[in-house]
Amino acid sequence: MFTLAIEFNDLKVTAAIFLLLLSLHVCGQRILALEKLGSGKMYTYHVGDQITLRRIADTLRFTGTLTMVADSGFFLDLKLWVNLKDVETVWRTFPHRRKSGNLIMIGGGVITGIIAINNLVNNQTVIDPVYLSVSAGLVAAGLLWHLSSVQKYPLGKKWKLKSLDPQFL
Repeated sequence: MFTLAIEFNDLKVTAAIFLLLLSLHVCGQRILALEKLGSGKMYTYHVGDQITLRRIADTLRFTGTLTMVADSGFFLDLKLWVNLKDVETVWRTFPHRRKSGNLIMIGGGVITGIIAINNLVNNQTVIDPVYLSVSAGLVAAGLLWHLSSVQKYPLGKKWKLKSLDPQFL
């Protein structure tokens, strides 16, 4: 019975190694990296991610889905080829910051509504200036937090956009 357990564990280890070897082809896809020079800060874009950028020759922003990454550039939505050297600015959106800013603004509005209903029920002044200033402060803080969710990264001295080929073997 003891030898059976060893054989079963050997079978599990062999199966795990086999599955690991089968999944190595998934890791070989190129990624686009926005790197801050001189520090370890790096943001990565994988195929299927949204990216917003401006090229040197254009004045408009392009927002699209990253569909293919090569050595010298990448495709947006399978239509627009962008060279890495032609990119002037990249904008990055932080979705959690945007969601929390929206929730803070909604919370400020809910506080105003609850206090107004409570004051109506108790036959007091509907809008109390003290509570209105608190909820207005929450709405302003939420709006500032929401607006800070999109950050601009100009490429050049501090930031660099490059194509990486992860090698695991």
